Amino acid sequence: APAVEWTALPITNLSEPWKFNLNHVYNAQNCCVYIYATLISKIDQPARLTIGSDDGVKAWVNDVVVHENNTFRAVNCFEDTAKVQLVEGENRLMLKITQGGGGWGVCCKVMGANGESLPSVRVRPVKQAE
Repeated sequence: APAVEWTALPITNLSEPWKFNLNHVYNAQNCCVYIYATLISKIDQPARLTIGSDDGVKAWVNDVVVHENNTFRAVNCFEDTAKVQLVEGENRLMLKITQGGGGWGVCCKVMGANGESLPSVRVRPVKQAE
């Protein structure tokens, strides 16, 4: 089996830093990609992930599956919602995006439990290898 290699995922649009067009990075069919980031929360708190994917998606927070939708669709940001509980400090977020054919991409935004902004949480992506 090939070795797993994490690489930085470039932001597609600076005005929408939660949205990624995967065509620019991985031009492939019938495959999947895993996306990993650390959510750093100042306090224990409920939150909401809003997710859009092309095609399917599975989401984990702190190694617990919080959402899955095995589907074929275009990216529509905020189409899926998952309630999550963040702990104070580091929280591991991982997404699996499946790709059938055509274009693909993903949106994922962390919000408050009622959809409000969440300034007490910041996102730290995986560091790129030096």
